[in-house]
Amino acid sequence: MNETNSPDKPKAKIGRPLGSMSKLAKDAREAALLTGKLPHEILLEMARGLPVRTMVPSGMLDENGEALFVVKYVALDTDGIRDAAKAAAPYYAPKISTVEVISGVSDDELDRIIAGAAAEAGVGIGVDGEGEESPPPQATRVRKRVGDNPA
Repeated sequence: MNETNSPDKPKAKIGRPLGSMSKLAKDAREAALLTGKLPHEILLEMARGLPVRTMVPSGMLDENGEALFVVKYVALDTDGIRDAAKAAAPYYAPKISTVEVISGVSDDELDRIIAGAAAEAGVGIGVDGEGEESPPPQATRVRKRVGDNPA
């Protein structure tokens, strides 16, 4: 057995540790704290190629000894724009769900399945097979006069 496959030696961990933030997520979070925008709004601006406003320490202190910051606008390169678009996508375009495929069914049986589903949803099927919204149920009105004796 060679040294790299030794059972005594722990395996090297590859990649980002579980639960830690990516650089892009960390930058978006920091920008959110400074600008008051939500992370998905900042990611969308980044994905659109808009410069992102950041606050950078100036290296100087105010009269109270607090650090002074300078506003700096940073534009992403094409890789950063692509990464921001990927990160923002779930907020604006949810993943498409899978659809059950019905195979081996005759046209008549498929028509019955569609008609049953339409009836369950309260939608009527027209002569041409297109859906038609069912009319709302008619409300019944009862008029009573003041002082009428219920019988």
